[in-house]
Amino acid sequence: MKARVLYPALALIVMVATLSMTATASDPNPMGTTDSSTELSVPAPDATNSSQSQTPGQPAPKPQSADQDAHKVGIGFVFGTLGLGGQGAVGLNRKLDVRGELNFFRISRSSVRNGITYDASIHLGNVGVLLDWFPWANGFHLSPGLLVYNGNKITGSASVTGGQFFTLNGAPYFSSTTTPVTGSATIGLNKVAPEILFGWGTLLPRSRHWSVIFDAGVLFWGSPNVTMNLTGDVCDFGQTNCRAISSDPTVQANIKAQEAKYNSDASPYKVFPVIQFGVGYRF
Repeated sequence: MKARVLYPALALIVMVATLSMTATASDPNPMGTTDSSTELSVPAPDATNSSQSQTPGQPAPKPQSADQDAHKVGIGFVFGTLGLGGQGAVGLNRKLDVRGELNFFRISRSSVRNGITYDASIHLGNVGVLLDWFPWANGFHLSPGLLVYNGNKITGSASVTGGQFFTLNGAPYFSSTTTPVTGSATIGLNKVAPEILFGWGTLLPRSRHWSVIFDAGVLFWGSPNVTMNLTGDVCDFGQTNCRAISSDPTVQANIKAQEAKYNSDASPYKVFPVIQFGVGYRF
């Protein structure tokens, strides 16, 4: 009877021991230590909660763009060899601005040439556009441009006091004492003229509102065109043989020849130096 009870008990003990050994052999970490390969992974923070300082309901800050300087606007006042005037600029990107310019000035002076007195007025009036390129993204710029309207010119009156000696194309004349010689003279230029400038500064500073700008370069305005128109009477020595300029073909031919000489003298001045300073404000 005892043997019948003992045998099933021994079989149960052997079965439990076998199961325990099997479980121990299949456990990769039987001592309960934590292996680096079994560490718990921490989930990555949500992108929407990455900025803890952001106020709920406040829009996320906009990322800076490479073209953050585009569409900025600035204006300025300039003075220089093209006159007094104003400028305005619009940014295209960090290295390119478009600049418009408007200049004007007027000055008068008198001079005597070949016995003829010229009372001249120098009119400066021009409208242009420039493309400012900043190759190193600093204040230095190269600026090709175009005067879309070149109103620069010299106009004036011409006169010879009665009885005074003067020459036209080297030919000697005396102005009539009864009908003295008078007239006009004009120096005209091309209405459209390219220009190339370089300098320092911009109307669109990035870290402040006020700025100083400097430009230097040349304006290609072509050869000046001189025209003369004289009226009155010319005479020989002693106020003899007086005749109207308009009716004497020889005098008319000498006027045209004198114009040609003036134009020849002015032909080398096809370019005009441009130097200007200015102060600007960026909005």
